[in-house]
Amino acid sequence: IETIYTSDRYDLPDLTDFQTWKLVLGYGFALFATSFTETSIALNVVDRLDETQGPGFLVLIGQGLANIVSGLLGGMGGSGVVGLSVLSDRTFGTTCLSTFVTGLITFLIVTWGYPIVDFIPLSAVSGISISMVCSFIQWRSLVAIFTTCLPSQKRDTLPPQYNVARYDVLIMFIVTAGLLLVDVSTMAFFVMGFAVFLFDMCQRR
Repeated sequence: IETIYTSDRYDLPDLTDFQTWKLVLGYGFALFATSFTETSIALNVVDRLDETQGPGFLVLIGQGLANIVSGLLGGMGGSGVVGLSVLSDRTFGTTCLSTFVTGLITFLIVTWGYPIVDFIPLSAVSGISISMVCSFIQWRSLVAIFTTCLPSQKRDTLPPQYNVARYDVLIMFIVTAGLLLVDVSTMAFFVMGFAVFLFDMCQRR
């Protein structure tokens, strides 16, 4: 098996240099925070759809070990994706077998079946993508956004799914606008959202 340590094609930096570890740890922490957040969100969404409690901690540990092995073999790390997780749940792929089959088919296409991809019409892929996006949207969340404009007394009489905190809606608008208009890192918005969450929890106590 060819790895980054046994192949002559890779020129590894000096691991005894502090600047090397400074660079590696900086990018590594950013990738860890992004993948950890996205996977946690995917697990939370699937748990809410199924009304179950999945092994979230084991999933994160398995993801970390898989990313380590992938990096040692010269590959790219990955994380859970909310869209694919919801699609798998909507198509009754709720067991570990669906995850295995997805990885196996992806491996076969990347290694041997990639010429077949050229024969798939782009319009068909676009139509499937649009249909998936429309099925993922929780349209009642739009109503919940508009309810934030109501007075607090009337908002307290609404069901919980329509009573969304104003902080959450504000963060959602800022993050969406920032990612569409400016090329910025999601880490900044993650820190901002976490700070607002802590501020709100401290005020409630």
